[in-house]
Amino acid sequence: MTNGAPGRVAERNSRNTFGDITFDDQDTGQQRHQDSEDRIYARGARLHREAGWRAPLPIPPGAKYPPPKGYTGHHGHWPSDEQIATWAREEHGLSNLALRVNYGLIGIDVDAYDAKTGGLTLKEAEYRWGPLPATYRSSSRVDDEVSGIRVFRVPVGVFFRSVIEFKDLGRGDIEVIQPHHRYVTAWPSIHPKNAQRYRWLGPDGTLLPEGEVPRVEHLSELPEAWVTALAKDSVREEVFDGSAPNRPKANDAVVDEQVYHQLMELTDNGVPDEVVGARLQKALLELTGGAGSRYDHTRDDVAALMRMHHSGRVGVPSALSTLFTAYVLEVTDTRPRKVAEAEFWRFTEGAALLIAATSPSDPWQTMGTASSGNGEGIGGHPDTGEDGPSWCPVDLTDLLNGVREPLLPSLFERSDGQCLLYPGLVHSFHGESESGKSLVIQVECVRRINSGQKVLYLDFESDAVSVVDRLLEFGADPAAVADHFRYVQPEVRPDSVAERRAWDEVLSGTYALAVIDGVTDALGIFGCSTKDNDDVSRWLRAVPKLIAARTGAAVVLIDHVTKDAGTRGRFAIGGQAKMAGLSGAAYTVEVALPLGKDMRGEVVLRVGKDRPGCVRVHCGPFRKSDRTQEAARIIIDSTVAPPTVTVGAPGIRSDENSCGPAVFRPTNLMQRASEAIEQHPAELTKTKVAEAAGGNKQAMLAGIDILRSEGYVETAKGRSGYDVYTSLKPYRETDDERSDRYAHSGNALRTD
Repeated sequence: MTNGAPGRVAERNSRNTFGDITFDDQDTGQQRHQDSEDRIYARGARLHREAGWRAPLPIPPGAKYPPPKGYTGHHGHWPSDEQIATWAREEHGLSNLALRVNYGLIGIDVDAYDAKTGGLTLKEAEYRWGPLPATYRSSSRVDDEVSGIRVFRVPVGVFFRSVIEFKDLGRGDIEVIQPHHRYVTAWPSIHPKNAQRYRWLGPDGTLLPEGEVPRVEHLSELPEAWVTALAKDSVREEVFDGSAPNRPKANDAVVDEQVYHQLMELTDNGVPDEVVGARLQKALLELTGGAGSRYDHTRDDVAALMRMHHSGRVGVPSALSTLFTAYVLEVTDTRPRKVAEAEFWRFTEGAALLIAATSPSDPWQTMGTASSGNGEGIGGHPDTGEDGPSWCPVDLTDLLNGVREPLLPSLFERSDGQCLLYPGLVHSFHGESESGKSLVIQVECVRRINSGQKVLYLDFESDAVSVVDRLLEFGADPAAVADHFRYVQPEVRPDSVAERRAWDEVLSGTYALAVIDGVTDALGIFGCSTKDNDDVSRWLRAVPKLIAARTGAAVVLIDHVTKDAGTRGRFAIGGQAKMAGLSGAAYTVEVALPLGKDMRGEVVLRVGKDRPGCVRVHCGPFRKSDRTQEAARIIIDSTVAPPTVTVGAPGIRSDENSCGPAVFRPTNLMQRASEAIEQHPAELTKTKVAEAAGGNKQAMLAGIDILRSEGYVETAKGRSGYDVYTSLKPYRETDDERSDRYAHSGNALRTD
């Protein structure tokens, strides 16, 4: 074997050996003439092997398929010198020759003949990514200056797309040959259709002499712009087809340039928060764990971190920096450092482009995709939707090992220290009009912002003036309102680019409490029916659960109940999904004493659902009629300025010490006393009423006192000089919210 022109290897007319391996059949004693026309594989294999081509493979004579089993694809073996010599000596010596390209090489196979569009595709690609440098080309169509396989050197370890096509232009017919995908049919093979011999053409376009092949190290290098455009990563392939550098498919998506550039700035904003830190640790474990592809794992982890960055999580730039360093150190055993660094930044850019590519058709369809099905957020069951497909099995190791701490309520604190709202979960406060449901939550807003915590308030019913006046009335610091209270009054669903950007900005914050005031109107804005369970479930995923998952807030829905007190039970108005979809607790708001200016009112909260189960155990007796328990008694004293609010434990009345026992209220005896007085107006003294009604005398006397103090009866001097009783209004247990027989919210047949 002798050197041909620079960069090539040429045949010699002597015994055919490669290293210490002979290509002659020594056993038969017959000299096989390796340069004979019919010894295609035997002629070509040794030349290409010496020129640096690692895998010259035999394929059947006059054909292009199949190659020998086990020597192609991702897990294919690379043939040894001995194996190549064996193929050359045996019947394979007559076969055509295919080159599985080395790592660090690709072939760009252009078909520009007949009706194929490879030539136009190549022109379009060069227009977008720059001209290709001249290089060696293998082709059987020696008169065709375009068709053939151009072979280039590329960075080791980079995977490329398998085709180049521009679907929007109707152009394609270019394949990308890689170590795991296809092979180069090369000299001296014969094309099965046109019966022409494959030849190598030099960089100047002229035919190499018969018996000369290019050396691998003298192949041209694929330009960086082409490497970037063709490099395969799933983020880019999902959205981009190469029609233009870093741009999405025509008509499918629109890249928001502002969002893209904001994401790519990656300005350091502090130490990673809990969620970002957990995702970083997961990424590092996947990178170093040895299971699966390091490239694929890191690409997906970078995409997840970039979505967290877009949602406003703290510390993503720092986390990416840590992951970048770890990735480069980990993979440089298989590729140059420069290649590893370029791969990581392609991961980052591809994720930013995917996030910035927003379909303009119907953002409502995808609004809830970042939240989990149950909406449980970072407070207890972290689920930000950043961990890949939701249909993947969940790792239960930490749960089984007892690592996870139970989620406890930490907001809306009672006077005894027990709290009623869970961080990161969705709750409901529902009641009649003017029951104080918005007021009691606004009082909690004051607590939060005065303590330096942020509150989000989505108002679909009222207005900014009324809400801010209420906050200030109940003692909010004006500076705290300005700094920590984020008030939003949506009028349309976020379909437009501007509205969507504003919604994304809302979700980028971190809040202790988030209030959605006016669920019925909110559903209407999103085109949902309050009675349609599918609509309600869809809205819950898209708005309140998304807020909880993204921001970590305890989300409270302010909702109405039906007018019919006898059938409403523990439910808000509308579909049963309103209750079923809550991930936290549901509270019915009832008025015990009327609220108003210069009045001392009282509101009772009754818990009707407690999914985590840490509130009910601290509540009052179970009421069978509506399956609720008294959770708190809230006293709003507006006779003083500013008004005072006390959130008391169950059974604590407004006229009692907040640390004292619950009031004794013999409601059955009170009804019997009321009925006796109604039947004998202005006739019975207190003792006579007790005797007529029957029952425990001391309890009856106490019940009569309660009837008088609450305005059910009055006394006047009788003819004997003793006080006698007259009924002002009848007392009935079923009308008393504090009675176990209260029937006006009962409907025990409904369940969630």
